Parts: sequence; C-alpha cells; structure tokens
Amino acid sequence: MRFETPNSMARWDSPLFTVQSDDVMPCKEICEAIFSNQKPRPNMSTQNPPLMSPNFVHETDKILQVRWLEKKVLALDDELILELSNALVL
Repeated sequence: MRFETPNSMARWDSPLFTVQSDDVMPCKEICEAIFSNQKPRPNMSTQNPPLMSPNFVHETDKILQVRWLEKKVLALDDELILELSNALVL
C-alpha cells in the first residue's frame, strides 16, 4: 500500500482540514465545504470518453452507401459486409 501526504494545493485534497487530537473540530467549516461550495468543473481525469464518435451515424451511412453502390454496380449477390473499424473510437 502507498501513502501520499495530503496536499491542499491538489484538487482532490481541497479543502483540506487538518485536525490534531487536542484541536477543536471545525464542524461549521466542514459543513460549508461539503454543502455550500460549488462543485469543481469536470476535467479529463474525471470524465468518461465517449464510446463512439459523435458523427458515427454519418460515417456508417457513408460507408454503407459506398458498399451498397459497389454491390449494385458489380451485381454481387453475396452478403453486404461493412468494415466499421474506422468509424469507432476506442
């Protein structure tokens, strides 16, 4: 296990309340920090990336039109296989 000392400048350690055994608990300040402060804006480390690109439907439709046209022009009777690996964002 690893222990990192709290840093009041770090986003996840802010606000930081240090209470020693002989100190009075700052209950009012803690309650204000929990209930009154605004939430910090989300950043890259706290947001989930999208599972697919925003223009996934457009890209899929474009690929489908090209494949359908190829099939129609070449008079193919086999299955229409789409390769969507380019359209997905992982």
